[in-house]
Amino acid sequence: MRDSLRGSSLLMKLVDPLAPTKSDRYPFTGGSRSYIIPGLIGVAAVAVSIVVGTSEMFLEQFYFSYLIGWTFCLSLALGCMFIVLIKHLVRAEWIVALRRIPEAVVVSFPLLIILFIPILVSVFDAHGPYHHWTAEGLDDPTSNYYDEILAGKVAYLNIPFFLIRIGF
Repeated sequence: MRDSLRGSSLLMKLVDPLAPTKSDRYPFTGGSRSYIIPGLIGVAAVAVSIVVGTSEMFLEQFYFSYLIGWTFCLSLALGCMFIVLIKHLVRAEWIVALRRIPEAVVVSFPLLIILFIPILVSVFDAHGPYHHWTAEGLDDPTSNYYDEILAGKVAYLNIPFFLIRIGF
């Protein structure tokens, strides 16, 4: 078969796809040993970050950073979804070359739903770092957690209404 392909055309005589390449002549001799040291450094860095990250101060910073990062990714996905919806609404033909990028970003919504779980868990932690409006007794003036400003917003800032807002 190889000989019949070689003699079939002038192009095949010039560029033979079945000819051995330089990579075939020089087999890879390195093993996975070259990846062991960077891998161990990475595992050690992850272990140190887990130990350091479990302290209260760093955990609060993690939650704030996670919320900002998740919101940024959500805003990108929503913006791309808006571009795709407008494109379909006005039947724009000029965006054909660019539409794959926004469509690819919109595919990230299921991942963003999964990544929302830590934020949702922190809502149910009444004394969590950034959802202090979930604490009991915010509208009770005799409570230690009473906040006059949040007491006026108790109809809006409550867990059931938060879940309804997030669901839609």
